[in-house]
Amino acid sequence: MIEKINCGLDPKKLFIEFMDAIGVESFQEKVLSILSLNFDRDFISNNNPEFSMELLSKYENYTKQLETRLTIIITINIFLPIITITLFSFYFSLNSLYFLLLLPFHLSILYILKKSLLKKQIEILGARQEESFEDLITFLTLLSNYLKLNNSPEIALTKSIYMFDQKLTSNISLIIGDLFYKGNDLEDIWRKLILKFGRNNQSRVLLNLIFKMLRKNSIETGFRLKNIIENININKKLIAKRKILIKSMQFKVFLLLGTLTCLIGLITNIIPLIGSFFQVFINPNFLDHLYINNTYLFFIPILISISIIIFFVSYTILNIVEIKKNRVYSVLFVIIYLLVYYGTEFIFNFGFII
Repeated sequence: MIEKINCGLDPKKLFIEFMDAIGVESFQEKVLSILSLNFDRDFISNNNPEFSMELLSKYENYTKQLETRLTIIITINIFLPIITITLFSFYFSLNSLYFLLLLPFHLSILYILKKSLLKKQIEILGARQEESFEDLITFLTLLSNYLKLNNSPEIALTKSIYMFDQKLTSNISLIIGDLFYKGNDLEDIWRKLILKFGRNNQSRVLLNLIFKMLRKNSIETGFRLKNIIENININKKLIAKRKILIKSMQFKVFLLLGTLTCLIGLITNIIPLIGSFFQVFINPNFLDHLYINNTYLFFIPILISISIIIFFVSYTILNIVEIKKNRVYSVLFVIIYLLVYYGTEFIFNFGFII
């Protein structure tokens, strides 16, 4: 790199290429920020938050409570079906249609728990960390630095795009041509920036806010924009903590749901047996009717109701812990339940034949 600089190549351009080769995003952002300020220490430090910390505090407190809330929801919705199915086996083994009553009961419990324990959906700026949003933050960091150096919005925009040209697509560079050659004003240019970066609602809101500030005072906008970016970086740390917490719950959820489906599959096969023995204690004359209802037709309402319960419980819990393809996994747990049921039935029948 030093040899290329001695040959007359642009040091900033070479240093940006070097940073891209390293691939450490946090290092890239810091160095790009310093380069855009020409190493001016007076502008690098920033200790004044732009937004109120109240929402941030609520988000942090909610994150601390999240593990407890998730544990309550997961535990109740995983073990409650086992308890209710066992209890129904005692009383309703004569008529399996009663098991359909479990559907509204479990779906209501699931809905109530989710709404009561996860009702606060607090979203802070930077919560949706997409690649375009990360590019936007780095670009706005450069823009804020050039604005603080008393550049006009148009010049600051031009320098920011030039500095970050290696990472942005060629479409963004066309904005400079619109600015200087086509004579478009700043408002038109800003609309194109929103089309480029505003793929999510947070990006659009942020860009619209910055444009309103630019119209009032571009230098002050540079300082305020830097404060906004500092807030977003603080938010990203809290968001990362929440993601780690949720990720740690994912394996537990899969393990518990797998255990749930296997246990319920086993219990389903012995429902008539449990109910029949319970009825014998209540009514000794019931002994003559033992196993009379153990038919495929008898199990149809039970299999339908339990399969639907397993699907919705799995889908809701997997959605809470942010598992992708939760519908596919929910169907998979239903299939596991049916396989365990038919597998244990085959083993029981094979055992009786022997």
